[in-house]
Amino acid sequence: MQYHTILEAEVPQVKCDEHGVLLVDVPWAEPGSGYTAMFESVVIDWLLRTDLQAVAQMLDLSWGVVDRIMQRAVARGLARREELYPVNISVDETSFQKRHEYVTVLTDQDSSRVLYVADDRTTQSLDGFYKTLNVQQCEGIRSVAMDMWPAFIRATLESVPDAHSQAPTAGSVLLAGVLLKTGAYGLIRFAIPLFPEASANFAPVAMTIAVIGILYCAKLAFAQTDIKRLIAYTSVSHMGFVLLSVYAWNLYGLQGALMIMLTHGLTSSALFMLAGGLQHRFHTRDMRQMSGLWAKLPKMSAMALFFSIAALGMPGLGNFIGEFLSLLGAFQANHMAAIFAALGLIFASVYSLWVIQRVFHGEYKVPDHGVGHGKQNEDLTATELVCYGAMAVGLVWMGMYPQTFLALSEPTMNFLLGSLDAVVSSVVSSAGVTGEVLP
Repeated sequence: MQYHTILEAEVPQVKCDEHGVLLVDVPWAEPGSGYTAMFESVVIDWLLRTDLQAVAQMLDLSWGVVDRIMQRAVARGLARREELYPVNISVDETSFQKRHEYVTVLTDQDSSRVLYVADDRTTQSLDGFYKTLNVQQCEGIRSVAMDMWPAFIRATLESVPDAHSQAPTAGSVLLAGVLLKTGAYGLIRFAIPLFPEASANFAPVAMTIAVIGILYCAKLAFAQTDIKRLIAYTSVSHMGFVLLSVYAWNLYGLQGALMIMLTHGLTSSALFMLAGGLQHRFHTRDMRQMSGLWAKLPKMSAMALFFSIAALGMPGLGNFIGEFLSLLGAFQANHMAAIFAALGLIFASVYSLWVIQRVFHGEYKVPDHGVGHGKQNEDLTATELVCYGAMAVGLVWMGMYPQTFLALSEPTMNFLLGSLDAVVSSVVSSAGVTGEVLP
């Protein structure tokens, strides 16, 4: 035999001349719920043990009533949650039922805590979470682990700041000067020597990707008004020459890749430092708010001009040596790739000189932040000049006497090339093919 216990309570009402009849808030029920807090806690407790349909059937409630109770419980939990600053986020989509319906689940990887759940797996599903974050929370995100689903990628790129432009100056210097080179080092020392046949088959694709990266990132640089973001795109564009020359896999290409990595580390690091200096003085990176700085900051302007012309490949500086050897090696392997990649040098000249003209020439204009920002007219200090001067000397040395670095790397490069030729020869011999193996 089954007994039903029915509890009913009339919530007091108050008549107000201004708002009409209002229900009094009581601690044992939410306004408009129709059920006591104790009953709703029983429903939630049962939902933890079985599915929604079973709970609705056992309690003789409709599916919609149980769903609303669950939604109110989620809302109460979110209201009690303290403000979160997630650093590493995981995004996953989970399907259920036989109609392949999806929900998007976001989790904090550090605390294993669910941050957000949304219907479907569209751009709006993930974008809804990002809209709940303020600027500081978005800037605090360091990694987003997710499937290569275009909708998630689009939402993340639109909302989460990129590492190059949003990282502190020291982080950008490390990223441009060191971390970007680790991938190229891995290709030269491990990927190609360990998988020579696969690398040879992939070489045309890799060189095509390199050319697209050079030209596309150069085009994106033109559209930027943030000087640090512009430098970031130019940095990625120049690294395309490294990929191009590595997969050319000849002595000129490998030595060109080496010189580009060395000079790029100095040039990009110096430009990021200059961008950080401008932000420190004017509290903005928007080039539309700065112009005519040469009159007030001649030392900084001169250094910006030097490293800008170094980035565009001025003869006499190390960047020219690296790009010349890179294109020479690429031309031996793939004529068309080298020809199209050379257009990147023209684009680099245009946007480098455009930045100098826009920021350092013309009528003097800086953002007006009011009283208390007296560092706007401070030029480079002696310490900063020593740092920039050391990098400038390195670029001049690599441009005027590159043999110092080329002679040091040549034995290793010849060893790598010889090892690959030996592997190819053994593969040809095992296949029963006679004849000379061409370089």
